Amino acid sequence: MLDEAIHDHVDALKAVKTQSADLLNIKLMKSCGLYKAEKINAVAEAAGINCMVGCMLEARIAITAAASLVAAKRNITEADLDTFMYCQESELIKGGFERDCDILTLLDKPGLGIEVNM
Repeated sequence: MLDEAIHDHVDALKAVKTQSADLLNIKLMKSCGLYKAEKINAVAEAAGINCMVGCMLEARIAITAAASLVAAKRNITEADLDTFMYCQESELIKGGFERDCDILTLLDKPGLGIEVNM
């Protein structure tokens, strides 16, 4: 697995060309969001390489976006989206997903399903 080496689709393409990984770890914050994360995933998928989605101390909004990417892509076979559990939850942001132990379930709401309580 390549983790810290993957920042964008160019890094993913290098990994594919050098056959240096059987799994690519996509992190939304490192890849600058969903659009670029999807470009990484597209390179990996075209090469027959699975991906996982990880995180780096993100809050609920970013974890929801990452979980949405996982749910939408069939070659993203793993996820490590637990860092929000180590941070204090804000009372301002609710929704996105429900958690039961280590299972995240996306809510059936428009967009990311996030609610801002002001």
